[in-house]
Amino acid sequence: MNEFFSWARRNLLMPVLLSLASASISMIYMSSEINASDYRTLNELNQDGTPAFRDAISVALNNGSVSHWEFRSLEGLFVKERGYFAWQSSSRSLSDERKALAESVLSTK
Repeated sequence: MNEFFSWARRNLLMPVLLSLASASISMIYMSSEINASDYRTLNELNQDGTPAFRDAISVALNNGSVSHWEFRSLEGLFVKERGYFAWQSSSRSLSDERKALAESVLSTK
């Protein structure tokens, strides 16, 4: 049994630790706020989307910002409804795009 533990420590410790570290880093990244181009894309999609999709954007924007997790689920929902998805580039700041999306969501309700 002692031989198994020394083998596991030698051969499994580093891959397990690297896997845990990469999972932690990706969770931190995915919980961060999306960039201005993604907000612009959501603004464009809010105008083209179905009422259910608009409601989903409104729910995602409830706390004032949209995380990468929420953006990816909205992206999947739009692709499932429409069959395509196009990113829009933005030259405005993050706060301007966030404000534009919030105004768009409020005007379509």
